[in-house]
Amino acid sequence: DSQIRRFLQCPGMCRIEVLKKFVQNKYNVNTVLFHIEILYKRVPLPNHYTLIDIAYIYSWKRNEPMKFFFRIMEKSAVEKIETAENTICQDIFVKPSKPCRNSEKSKSNRGQNRKKITPTSSPEKKLDAEKNDVIIN
Repeated sequence: DSQIRRFLQCPGMCRIEVLKKFVQNKYNVNTVLFHIEILYKRVPLPNHYTLIDIAYIYSWKRNEPMKFFFRIMEKSAVEKIETAENTICQDIFVKPSKPCRNSEKSKSNRGQNRKKITPTSSPEKKLDAEKNDVIIN
């Protein structure tokens, strides 16, 4: 009646790709025909995540072991899903209406557009036409 629960004890720096390899070897999965996904809280995890990354990202409390799930899918089904996701993403993302400002260009233009203010002996304003400076006392 009671199921035997088995745990896999892994170091915190263990990557998801290692868990995929474990599933592949345990169930003798042909990776040419099938794709393995490791899930945590129903979210597929990227291969480069470590267990520590997942603990911090999902605010894991140490009161129980982390529960991971896996699914094995045919490669053709995975390709169909990825194609559908790409189509959806293309519909959602829109190009910005205004071009992004180049930070180097804006920095170089700042100094050119400023007018120099320096004190002089006369109490009036003078415009120096050659240098385009405003002189104020």
